Amino acid sequence: MKMIITLILILLVHLFQASSFNLKPEICADNIRLQRRALSLHSTKSRYANATPKPLHRNSNKQRAKSPSIRNSRPNLPSISEQLSYARNGHAAIRNSLDANVLKKLRTEIVKYCKKRELLAWQQKVEVAADSPSLAASCTSIEACQKELRRLGIPYSLPFLQYFHTNRDLPDVRKIAVHLAESAAVLLDVPSVRLYQDALFWKRPGDGPTPWHVDARMAPFDTSHLITFWIPLQAVPADGTALVFCSKSHSDFALPYWNSYKESAENPDSPWNRLEERYERDYSGMDSLVDYMPLDLGDMTAHSGWTLHCANANTGKHDRLALAITYVDARAPVRVRTDEGDSEDVWSYQDWISQVPRGTPDWDHPLVPIIWSK
Repeated sequence: MKMIITLILILLVHLFQASSFNLKPEICADNIRLQRRALSLHSTKSRYANATPKPLHRNSNKQRAKSPSIRNSRPNLPSISEQLSYARNGHAAIRNSLDANVLKKLRTEIVKYCKKRELLAWQQKVEVAADSPSLAASCTSIEACQKELRRLGIPYSLPFLQYFHTNRDLPDVRKIAVHLAESAAVLLDVPSVRLYQDALFWKRPGDGPTPWHVDARMAPFDTSHLITFWIPLQAVPADGTALVFCSKSHSDFALPYWNSYKESAENPDSPWNRLEERYERDYSGMDSLVDYMPLDLGDMTAHSGWTLHCANANTGKHDRLALAITYVDARAPVRVRTDEGDSEDVWSYQDWISQVPRGTPDWDHPLVPIIWSK
């Protein structure tokens, strides 16, 4: 009897607390579950206790709402509000996450590194456009690559130049990748993660917009647990070019199920060609197209592998460099067929994919290491 009375009293206390704060029951439940998970994972107070941002919505007045005060209890990991944003919307901004001085130093190093490999970046563009590795290899100069792209109907204003796996040669990139691995596991809600890739995206003045896409179509894994941290290597102003996300598109299973992505090129009325209309507003009336600009040096965004995103053209006078680091659930199997997705990132995995088994969660390779585990 005493136990029953005690349980009734506990229930009344919880009901009183929920009514006092005027919270919907499902919101209370979400927060309770996340707080329990956070408390089980973390033990020390966050040094970013007052740095939680509010998402900035495109076509809004760009005003920031007051930051919530709930933080994780361990440094460097996403806050409860950031975890909720990622889970619900498929993306989140994580402010003041990296040391600005480290990123300044890294930008200098990565510029030197990429300039030495610029021909490779142009050859990759030729290979993707022509679907021909031999044609790309035959272009032995940047000018030859540009000439071939023009012949293929590709404009000079590319969306960006891309450099894969800088972490294999630059220790500072590797340190950042290791540093962020646990955060990736927390947001994915998995016990261990692999470092799939990093890529430097170099958007030069005059480069065109990055079209809508999802990263998971370009990755060779059969999983929903893929995440990318997008880290600008300079501040991005409010009118700059950072990623724009379609909120909740990561859970829009109807779009790819009922509408062929391959046929969208031939059908201008395809929902794939009307994404702004499909995601214009959510049910609360908020704009579903979200960016987080301005971004300070040290800020970053996180997005699911299945979240639709794009970026505007670089209409400014300066190069925009961003480092994207992608993690995947360590138990994610490699797809049996990798020719059914997009081929743009083949360069990222072509040096290891033939050496691992397909369709099984039990595999290992030194180029795709398990970088964090509980």
